[in-house]
Amino acid sequence: MSRHLLGIDLGTSSVRAGIFREDGTPAGIAARSYPIETPVPRAAEQDPECWWRGTCEAIREAFSKAGIGGGDITAVSFSGQMHGGVMLDSDDLPVGRAIIWADSRSAGECAEIEDVLGGEILQKKVMNRVFPGTFAATAFWMRKLFPREWERVRRLLLPKDYIRWRMCGLFHSEPSDASATLLFD
Repeated sequence: MSRHLLGIDLGTSSVRAGIFREDGTPAGIAARSYPIETPVPRAAEQDPECWWRGTCEAIREAFSKAGIGGGDITAVSFSGQMHGGVMLDSDDLPVGRAIIWADSRSAGECAEIEDVLGGEILQKKVMNRVFPGTFAATAFWMRKLFPREWERVRRLLLPKDYIRWRMCGLFHSEPSDASATLLFD
């Protein structure tokens, strides 16, 4: 049995899947693009289902190029765009499109968060500054402006963690990405 690694990178405009031999040389790489939706000024949204379809297609192509099967993969790694978020309901279905890092509609909420918590305290507590596009600011914005939709939210996931969940059934994030949400102490 050959031993290979699968890497998945969910970027802002495309997802890449790469299969690598244990020595790090590429065996098969593929990518699929998807759009950034801008329904109103300062918005940047994406359909998580487009990410998922693109990921599946890219993985299938990478396997085909590598000439191996799933049993030859010994580890899977995920990387991807940060600060964006997928909000899931009680059935683990997205509550609308994902709001990604480039969305700046939460600028007013950033100022409000800093006023209430204090910029220095916030930076000391979570080791980051709040800015439009951070998941905390986006969630606060959604809660204020779209309370009916917010009531349906049961889980908050980063984009790559959404793909990990779809692939593996695991709701998980790693600490460095979680810290960038401003929701991780």
